[in-house]
Amino acid sequence: MAVIAVVSNDDDGGSKVSGGGCTYDIILSGSGAEESEVPEELLEPVPSELKLRNCTTAQQCKDAGNALFTRIHDNASAIKCYLRALELLLVVTPNDDKSSLTAVGAAVLVQMKGQSGEYQSGMVAGLEEENGCRSVEVVYDNDEEESGINLDRLVKLAEDDEVSRELQRSCCLNLSRAYFKEGKHGWAIRYASLALAVTRVVDGKYHNEVKSAGYSTDELPERWRGKIADALYVRGKALLAAGRHVTAKVHADLLCSQEIDKEKGRTLEKEVHSFRVRRMKSNRVLAKRMGEWVEEAVETNRRMSSQQQLEQMGGGDLPMPGEREVDENDGAYGEEEGVGGVSKEGDDNCAVM
Repeated sequence: MAVIAVVSNDDDGGSKVSGGGCTYDIILSGSGAEESEVPEELLEPVPSELKLRNCTTAQQCKDAGNALFTRIHDNASAIKCYLRALELLLVVTPNDDKSSLTAVGAAVLVQMKGQSGEYQSGMVAGLEEENGCRSVEVVYDNDEEESGINLDRLVKLAEDDEVSRELQRSCCLNLSRAYFKEGKHGWAIRYASLALAVTRVVDGKYHNEVKSAGYSTDELPERWRGKIADALYVRGKALLAAGRHVTAKVHADLLCSQEIDKEKGRTLEKEVHSFRVRRMKSNRVLAKRMGEWVEEAVETNRRMSSQQQLEQMGGGDLPMPGEREVDENDGAYGEEEGVGGVSKEGDDNCAVM
């Protein structure tokens, strides 16, 4: 099976002759693992269409990212392709007033305040500026209004057509998956949130997962049910990986209760349960260790206080832990055994100094 790899640049060009053939020392894309003396027949060059510099459209960048992510497992390179696709998709068009993020009438996504991190769609209604700081007023799709929104809470929506916004949705969702694989859960949550918001916009009449819009699940087109399910599931897993199990459980309940995708909902619910069990066990171990540490600290503090009192009274040191205090009437070694378990009968064998 052919291996797509990056040839390392050694002093001799990364190759050597071995057994009558040419071999290479390589660094595998994605994992970064190194392999030595790989036969030339097992190698093939990275296809030109997967190189970002050869991608000129958003769709080409997205396709390259998909191949890098699924075939080569090069998450970092896939992320670059997806980000470039969004950059090309959301570029400001000259002479188009609404293509600017702050233009009145521009379609935007606004990150909600608080810990949810979800985005809500709306339209820019006005631009505000105070002390050199710009903000916008937005009218949301549910007719609510908000002013004084900082620009860093805004994300531009793609052109008002299903193809462009579907491309934005898929790029955001795949970015979330790639960031999740890289262990960057904050970014995974952000882009899964954007994917969910764009899905709700494209599927406008089914906002808020069907029920609140007054539609039955039978009326929800299967393809949109699947896209909403994917966004909820991916976001739920990212939230759980970041330790936000309560919100992840909300996503699991939503998938099941609204019959969006019960299988994904039950899977996510099991993962939430496993997370909580692990955390509970970890908390018990931590509580036990904390209790032991507190007892040790209290005992050390008591001994130090007693020692200070003895020093003030002119007394000697307190016995070390495990030693028995010797009564002055017990003699040198106590009544039955000496300190440390030495009996009085053994004194006859001691040499006189």
